[in-house]
Amino acid sequence: MPDFADEARSRAARLLRMADTDDPREREALRAYADATPDPPLMDADGIATRGCSACRRTMWQQRDEAGPLWVCSGCGRVEDDTMRCPACQVPMAPPAELSEAGRWSCPACPRVAVRGEPATQIEWREQDRLHAIALLDEVISERHGEG
Repeated sequence: MPDFADEARSRAARLLRMADTDDPREREALRAYADATPDPPLMDADGIATRGCSACRRTMWQQRDEAGPLWVCSGCGRVEDDTMRCPACQVPMAPPAELSEAGRWSCPACPRVAVRGEPATQIEWREQDRLHAIALLDEVISERHGEG
């Protein structure tokens, strides 16, 4: 089927076609879902990122405005900045140059880094691992320096 014909179909029709089911209960549940939830935003270069809304627990979609990325809830309309705070310095972390799931946010005040949506405990574990690796390298260097 040509792309333009598929795009002309309703969201409910596309969901029903993807589900590929003849069960009337499943088909009705899909129609109800399509009617109860808004269409997702258009996909951009970073894809579609989602997370849960802290207020109503529905889906938030990442979108962009002139100030940068932000999160918009599909249920209650809540808008949140897409910022991460350094757990140690409590300052906003700088987003990666390329906003993607693999990109690392970095603290401007200390060497901590994070992946989008990562909890503070994981950020601290990574920092402890980094400090441990540096200590091991320092130990090896000092042993070699003492031998040479």
